[in-house]
Amino acid sequence: MKVILALAICLIGVSEALLGGWRDVDVDNQTVHLLSQMAINHRNSDEDTLYYRKLVNVESARMQVVSGLKYEVTLVIGETHCAKEDEAAMLCQVEPNSLREKCVYTFWLEAKTQNTNIVTSSCSQL
Repeated sequence: MKVILALAICLIGVSEALLGGWRDVDVDNQTVHLLSQMAINHRNSDEDTLYYRKLVNVESARMQVVSGLKYEVTLVIGETHCAKEDEAAMLCQVEPNSLREKCVYTFWLEAKTQNTNIVTSSCSQL
């Protein structure tokens, strides 16, 4: 009886992963890098700030199969001392004591159209 119960629990876990459950993705994954850059671009255009923000690191990423792919990426963004309008702002570095934010972005990669949309985003100061 214990073996059957253990097997049933394992099968429930497997079916959840197959039927749209979240699963972790390596933060070094190419798609995660592209989505992180999309998040940085969104943050820089969405926020009314003077200075350019840049990716410090990706803390975690996970994905879910839902009529395409849904990704949730948690990242740390830091403020540089370069103005957003500066053409070389992307080359500026994040200073060790600069303002940092932890942001969680959810993306949906549509299967039919191959479009990528930001579904939600939220950031909080660290």
